[in-house]
Amino acid sequence: MASFWQILPHASACITGNRVFLLDVRQDRYLLVPPSIEGTVRDWLTFGGPVTAPVSLTDLLRSAGSLRARDPEPSNLECQTVMIPQALAPSDVSPSVSIGAIARTWHLTLSTSLALRRYSLMSLLACDRGIPDIEDARVQKRIAHIYDAARSSVPVPRRCLLDSLALRRWMREAGQYPSLVFGITEVPFSAHCWLQNGTAVLNDQLDQVSRFTPILVV
Repeated sequence: MASFWQILPHASACITGNRVFLLDVRQDRYLLVPPSIEGTVRDWLTFGGPVTAPVSLTDLLRSAGSLRARDPEPSNLECQTVMIPQALAPSDVSPSVSIGAIARTWHLTLSTSLALRRYSLMSLLACDRGIPDIEDARVQKRIAHIYDAARSSVPVPRRCLLDSLALRRWMREAGQYPSLVFGITEVPFSAHCWLQNGTAVLNDQLDQVSRFTPILVV
C-alpha cells in the first residue's frame, strides 16, 4: 500500500524516499518541495489529524500559482491509499483486431491527442469521471488488449498519458472505470501514468510501474 494526499481540489502530494512532491493538474505541473521545508511539510502531511498548513507550504503554493485567491486552504485530511501493483492483468483472450477496432483506436488516439493540446489535465480528468455502471475485469482486459493490438496502426508516438486517457475513454463507453494512476520516481525524477484494476496493471509492464510512487489516482 502507498499513500498520497489530496491537499487541494487540483493538487496532490506524495512522499518518496525523504522527498515531498506535488502534482498540480490545473497547471499540468509537478513541484518538488525544497529541502529547507520538506521536513515541515512531511510532518504536516503525516500528522494524522486536521492542522493548518505551514506558512512555508502556502507561500510555495502561491509563488508557483497553485494556490490562488478563490482556492480553499490546503488540507492534510484527505489521505488516500493506493494498492501497489502485484501482477499484470493476464489475458485469457487472443483478440482479433477488426477494421472497426482499428478505426475506433484511430479516433480515440487522435481526438485525445488534440484534447491534450487544447485543455488542461484537470479539465480532461473532470470529463473522464463518472459513476461506474458495471465492473468486469475480463471486459477491461479484453478492451486493453484490443487497443494495444490496434494501436500499432496509428502513426502517433505512444505516450503514457495519451494512451491511458484514450483507452480509459473506450472503457468508459463500455461502463468500465479502471483507476488511472499517476506516479513519480525521485532520482532521477520522472513521471508516468497507467491504468489499474485493483492491483492488476492493464496497459503497462509490472517492472515499469513498480518503480513509481503513486501521487494521484482518479
